[in-house]
Amino acid sequence: MDFSKFDTVAAAEAGAAMPVKHPGNDEPMEWEGVPITWTLRGSDSESFQTAVDQSIEKNTSKSKKRGGGILGITRADQKNDLISYIVACNVAWSDGFGKMAAQILQLDGEFPCTAANARAILTRVPWLREQANAWIGNRANFLPEPETP
Repeated sequence: MDFSKFDTVAAAEAGAAMPVKHPGNDEPMEWEGVPITWTLRGSDSESFQTAVDQSIEKNTSKSKKRGGGILGITRADQKNDLISYIVACNVAWSDGFGKMAAQILQLDGEFPCTAANARAILTRVPWLREQANAWIGNRANFLPEPETP
């Protein structure tokens, strides 16, 4: 077995295409017959770890201002942190993803893959946020398929 294939940091930093699934039946979604995908980095990536470190620093500072403990960290802060982690993992999305997102957000025209646009769709669509979070945290998504004997 080639254990060099288990370098999850490098694989997670490169990212992997997440098939976007219908929130009601878990079936992969398509736009005009083409799969809707979002390429995301994994939780072992430097990008993700940097976002976590920034969140810890911010929350530690906020907590100190309020006398210590977690009292200064709100549910909204936690949601924003989760969105920030996913935005840090944003690499690219398919044309169909951009069109789907534009429709959901009721926008005309293009919806390019930017950090601001990723934040907008993640803030508005909880089921997509949940899918992205689960994808990012699953190391199997960033490793090669197991070898068959």
